[in-house]
Amino acid sequence: MKKILSAIAGMALMLNLSVSAWAGSETTTMNLQATVPEAVTVSASPLDFGPLSASDYTYANSTITVNAASGITYHIAIDAGQHFISIWRKLERSGGTEEVSYGLYKDQSYGVDQEWSDSDYGNTYPDGSSSGPHTGDGTDQVHNVYGRASAFVSNPAGTYTDVVTVTVHY
Repeated sequence: MKKILSAIAGMALMLNLSVSAWAGSETTTMNLQATVPEAVTVSASPLDFGPLSASDYTYANSTITVNAASGITYHIAIDAGQHFISIWRKLERSGGTEEVSYGLYKDQSYGVDQEWSDSDYGNTYPDGSSSGPHTGDGTDQVHNVYGRASAFVSNPAGTYTDVVTVTVHY
């Protein structure tokens, strides 16, 4: 028994010596950071019809650029704009109330079934539908927007404008 107690005392002494062998300690902190990128970004270039025809449609095009993370499925919707009346988007004369009707389309067929709208989302523009589904791949994906403005017939000279909201649903 004396040998066991002696061995235990010896081990305790060794443990005590090994702990007390440290001269001190210092601490610091480490900052951690990660960035989660936007899942989807969207931008649109202006659509400028230029001088309108008095006797026929005037055509113009623009682009919507979407960058969606790889594998994200999305749709692009375009609302009715600021001067929507009944079933028409309208360009309105700056400083006046005169208007010119126009449409936005997903392709150059300019068919009613190709009108670009938000009828399946916000439903501010009842004809047509959003564009999609599209699948993101982490790069800029460019989508063409085709515009067609009606003949202005007898409208006064001036600049006619509208603003639409482009929304990406994902």
